[in-house]
Amino acid sequence: MTRGNQRDLARAKNLKKQQEQQKSKGAAGQAGNAGMSTQSRMERDAAAMKLKQDKANAKKAEEDAAKGGIAKTDCRLLRSILWRCDFIPISSPLHTLSSISIN
Repeated sequence: MTRGNQRDLARAKNLKKQQEQQKSKGAAGQAGNAGMSTQSRMERDAAAMKLKQDKANAKKAEEDAAKGGIAKTDCRLLRSILWRCDFIPISSPLHTLSSISIN
């Protein structure tokens, strides 16, 4: 007697079951994380994300340079530096020597 496609169905079911078990193992059980501690995985992932962000920043700077304008991120950086230095514009009525703090 032939079994028809029962054997194929059983193989597919077993493969699906094994994949579900692999997913439920958590980060430590994954093939790419085998033998790594949580700290080393975090450092590896942080390095990868930093590299990805650096590439994105380089691409954005390249596009801004091609446009010939100042980068939006440069303006944001300048604003954040001025904010940290408690910068008050000279045109402001609050501008006095006592209001400017030097850190």
